[in-house]
Formats: sequence, C-alpha cells, structure tokens
Amino acid sequence: KQWYQRRVAITAGIRRMLFDGSDSKILYKVVVNEKSDGGLSIDWLNEKIYWSSFETVSVGELDGSVHTTLLQKEGFDFRDILVDPCNGYIYLAALGRGIYRCSMDGDISSFVEIVRLGEDSMPSGLTLDRDIGALFFANMNSIYKLKLKLKLRDSPPVPEPIINRPERVNINSLDVWGRDWIIWTENYNISATDYKKEKSTDCDSALIPLL
Repeated sequence: KQWYQRRVAITAGIRRMLFDGSDSKILYKVVVNEKSDGGLSIDWLNEKIYWSSFETVSVGELDGSVHTTLLQKEGFDFRDILVDPCNGYIYLAALGRGIYRCSMDGDISSFVEIVRLGEDSMPSGLTLDRDIGALFFANMNSIYKLKLKLKLRDSPPVPEPIINRPERVNINSLDVWGRDWIIWTENYNISATDYKKEKSTDCDSALIPLL
C-alpha cells in the first residue's frame, strides 16, 4: 500500500511577522501535499528554522536569506518535525511509518526509527517535555508518551498510550502545560449529517491532567 504515490503537490509558504501583525513576509516557498502540510520547528539556540515537506527536511535562516535541504528520504512523507537543540536531534513523524530521529546536521547514518506505527498510521503533534525527557505524539485518535533514550543500542523505547479518544476522532496537534496538563486539538472524521446528530458532544479541544 503505497499511498504516497497518489499525492498531489501544492505550493505553500513559511511566513513570518511581528506579534503586532506588522513586517509580514514569506520566508520560503514550500511544496506540500493535499494530505499533509509538513511541519515546522525553531532552533532557538542557533536561530534557525527547520521544516519538513514530502521526502525532505530543510533548514534555513530566520530572516529567509539562506536555506538548504538537510535530509531526503525517498518514499517518506514527513508530517511533523521537532528539533531538540539541547541534545542535537531532530524528531520526525512520517505518515504510514512512524517516528524517526536524526542528528541536526542531517547525517543520514544517524537516521533511525524509534517507533514503528504501521502503514495506516497518521502520526502528528510531536511535543518534547525536556524536564522528564519524554516525547509526546498523536496517532489518529490516541496520544502516546515515549521515554527517550539518547543511546538506542539497547532495547528501543516503547511508547505508552495515555489518551484514547473515540475511533472517529482525529487528534491533530498537542502540547504539554507544565507537569500536570496535556492540551490537544481534534476533529470528527464523520459526515456533516452525523456531526449534526452529535454536535452536542464536545469534540473540538481538550484539557486534561497528565497520567
């Protein structure tokens, strides 16, 4: 099942502006597809921006002046990206595959799978809790917590499911708030008719304690 062969390219962009809405500009043009926007993450230590699109991971300056393709993996479709400049890693969520990690210099030899999810998976919402050394991510209607190991020569880490929503729910993005809460957005994967029947159900966002 090679769903990525059916993808359609769409030209999009990475935009920057000040909080007051001024100085808006397109930093880089990016090619994405109809199923995935790719992802974006800021390296605040080195003042660079990383983004994923189709099979590639790119890095550029925050002023839009220079960018380069850091990593390319044929047959992959990276949906989300998260940089961890404190430890020098990039985490990537690949549609129909799982969660991957590589060094921030894009060295292909450092590209490793840390969670295998399967061909129907839709991983997203990569979030890192640096205080406890854990990576959180969503896959369709569930949220997982993964205790990170910087060295993977031992047994690979096993993700722990901490949130399970109804099957017709898709979780899109998430974040952790302090040590107590996890917040996410979600949507119904149902028809408009069914949604009207169940519109009394809260299925837009959620705020619950971390387990």
